[in-house]
Amino acid sequence: MGIIGLLLTDTPDNIRGWKSIQLNPDEPDSSVFVRRLEQFIMEAMATADVKHPEDYPPYYNATLRDMTMHWKTEAYTYTSMRVYPDNLAKVLPTTA
Repeated sequence: MGIIGLLLTDTPDNIRGWKSIQLNPDEPDSSVFVRRLEQFIMEAMATADVKHPEDYPPYYNATLRDMTMHWKTEAYTYTSMRVYPDNLAKVLPTTA
């Protein structure tokens, strides 16, 4: 995630580049990059074995069969979770 983080960090060069996006209507916009990043992370999480019988804190909780990963850079943190539907209510925050 290092290179991706550099591309999303608010440096003067990146800001100039972001401002020039879509000056050429034939070039893809930034949402293409974000969708590719999200697809990469979803594919990585799809490989998680959520049936493993042992805990691996802080990433895996065997009781809830919950795999949580945080990809951190200077620019952002992307959090993803893989959990069985029947356990989803146990791991989601409640709202009042």
